[in-house]
Amino acid sequence: MFRAVQIENVYDQALSILERIGVGFGTEKSLLAFTKHGFKVDGNRVYMTRSQVQKYLALMPKYVYQTVEKRLVRAGTPFLNAPMLYNDETKKFQRPTLKDAVKAHILAETSELYEFANPGLIDPVDLHADDIYASQIAMTLRYTSKPLNIGIRATINCTKDGNVYASAKRTLKMVRDFYGRGDEVVCYQGICPFAPLAYDVESLENLDALIEEKQGITIFPCTLSYLTGPESVMGLVVHDVALCLAGIVYVQMFSPGTDVPMCCFSPMIDIRTMQPSFGSPEYLHTQIIFYEVCRFLGISCTVCGITCDNLDVDFQGGMESVLTGALPFALTDLNEIWCYPGSMAAFAGASFEKLIFDEDVIRVLNRTLNQQYEFDHDLIEKLAEANEACSFLHIGDVQKYRQDRYLSDVFVRKGIISGAETNQAEIAHAAKQEIERRVASYSEPDLTREQLEILRPYLPEMIRKT
Repeated sequence: MFRAVQIENVYDQALSILERIGVGFGTEKSLLAFTKHGFKVDGNRVYMTRSQVQKYLALMPKYVYQTVEKRLVRAGTPFLNAPMLYNDETKKFQRPTLKDAVKAHILAETSELYEFANPGLIDPVDLHADDIYASQIAMTLRYTSKPLNIGIRATINCTKDGNVYASAKRTLKMVRDFYGRGDEVVCYQGICPFAPLAYDVESLENLDALIEEKQGITIFPCTLSYLTGPESVMGLVVHDVALCLAGIVYVQMFSPGTDVPMCCFSPMIDIRTMQPSFGSPEYLHTQIIFYEVCRFLGISCTVCGITCDNLDVDFQGGMESVLTGALPFALTDLNEIWCYPGSMAAFAGASFEKLIFDEDVIRVLNRTLNQQYEFDHDLIEKLAEANEACSFLHIGDVQKYRQDRYLSDVFVRKGIISGAETNQAEIAHAAKQEIERRVASYSEPDLTREQLEILRPYLPEMIRKT
């Protein structure tokens, strides 16, 4: 869809921006490091020549994109980092509680889809702790056995005494002690720079902690067009590529050879409401162009799908989930996209009911992308028998039927003669039943006494007592 010359031009323009405009860095440590390594520094602005960027980019291992036959829609964690939860009964958003946060972890643990753990519902209203950030990561380790991939970061408002760096370090040390694997990478964390063209103090202090604790780093810009970034799709991508290249240079200065994967969460803005628009073709186009530039440079990049801007669990939400879950495979030859089921309201909201629907969307999409069908070896004999019986009901193989047809536990297919008054009410009830079933089936991870003791100081008092 996008020509190679366009992709190369994005990279070229990004290098021009780094050389002529530079990138802001918000800490004295970062500015001193850039000066020491020969970069031009003016105030808090760092200028990078093309040769300097290419020199440090070459230190990072090249990621080799492989063409595979199987394409997958994969689920990272429920939601992403939603501060508000949609109440399926009152149809209103509200702050999540500790009980809600634990429920999100339980639903992640009891599904075969999710591959990572992350505080999906953030800053519960009744979470009272000295270090709210560390407490949420401790809760994640307490309730799920899946690998940690942290989407939130330490901030002034959620850390002990507002000390971001100390909290980030303390939390990563807790994670390392919990897993007990020395200097191995035991978790990844996403760092979102501050647009336009800047790395603020909070992002740098989180980044410094990751570098020093030798943990995995992902950089994912979330630049808002017409607010914190250019108003055009191509301008948005150029800005984000420049921002990410500056981040790679920073990491390589302190830790040469560290792999730094990328992901782009930058949406266009609906100028009528000034709200971000994630469930749109433009958001996908921004992601895909960014992905193609990363591929051109040999940088690992993830594309995100199943996104939704709608404020209700309805047709629009379903349309946006399917659009962003299926369309990426038509725009490029990527082999996977990553999703956060249940996310809505442009990642600011979450719904347990929608989570169940999105999970089935993922299963349907994966079946659509990959299902293989085989010929029946006894088809002629079956047809001959059915012709005599004038029916196939008692002749066909039920197991073969189930193999060739996806039977959803949530979505219904009934004709108007069946008497069903409304499919929506029926699938909502099915989603509620599925949630209840999963919660009832949950078993806590089998943690050692030592692991529980490591987590105990950081857990909320309510959780500590259970």
